[in-house]
Amino acid sequence: MNEIVKSGQAGLIRFLHNDSSLQPYRHDLQLMETYAAGLSHVPGIIELFADLHVGDTLQLLREPENPHDHDAVFLVSADDRRAGYLPRHENKVIARLLDGGRNVHARITKLSHTGPRFSMEIEILLSD
Repeated sequence: MNEIVKSGQAGLIRFLHNDSSLQPYRHDLQLMETYAAGLSHVPGIIELFADLHVGDTLQLLREPENPHDHDAVFLVSADDRRAGYLPRHENKVIARLLDGGRNVHARITKLSHTGPRFSMEIEILLSD
């Protein structure tokens, strides 16, 4: 083992000691698959859907002052537009994780638009 370190030749130890670009292992844990609720109430939904793509990341933000749901969690696009809510029956755990400072976000898995009906399927991910 000492020969590897002393020799200065290529090897794992040299790589680990000399590469400052190494990052800790990052893993997204899928918590659930769900859909975006309330899309019919999103202002500018047509324009928003034109800019969204499968694979896009959406930020999750809490809205505890929401008079209809104290556990409300809304979705925000990369350009800071509201993109619906997590369904009320599925938001309690996610709200607690966000309240606790955990890094939870959504990724779009399916988008569809038929006439006046818009739907967006998402997966909720916890980053460690």
